[in-house]
Amino acid sequence: MKAALNVDAILVTLPDKAEMAKVCNRLSSRAEVLGAANAVRRVGTGPEGANFDGGGVVHTLTNGGDRIESVTIQIVGAGPAATSITAHRLEAGTARMTFSDLSEANAQRTLALLGTAYGDSSLRPQRTRRQVPT
Repeated sequence: MKAALNVDAILVTLPDKAEMAKVCNRLSSRAEVLGAANAVRRVGTGPEGANFDGGGVVHTLTNGGDRIESVTIQIVGAGPAATSITAHRLEAGTARMTFSDLSEANAQRTLALLGTAYGDSSLRPQRTRRQVPT
């Protein structure tokens, strides 16, 4: 974005979201917490990034009549998309979230990342049982 002066905005997919966040001069608070930007636009000060991956999920649920506030939900997976959905849900008022991932490292990364930003009391990792094929 810094070199392509004829590009005003872009949408970014994996695996480039983390790298795109690094080249931005400014990040939204959520993109800063997540360390990832999926939308970047050029402003007077240079590239500005945001992350709204989970916003569509929250919008769809609330438009469909689902309650977000004061509920406990389970997220399966602790990768980048699930982490963004978790952040959006916490910002929207979800009382408590549990999540699981086959990778203990992903689960611990998500807990550390979001626990610092949103409070450890809202997040609970749960062990995922791996099924062994017979």
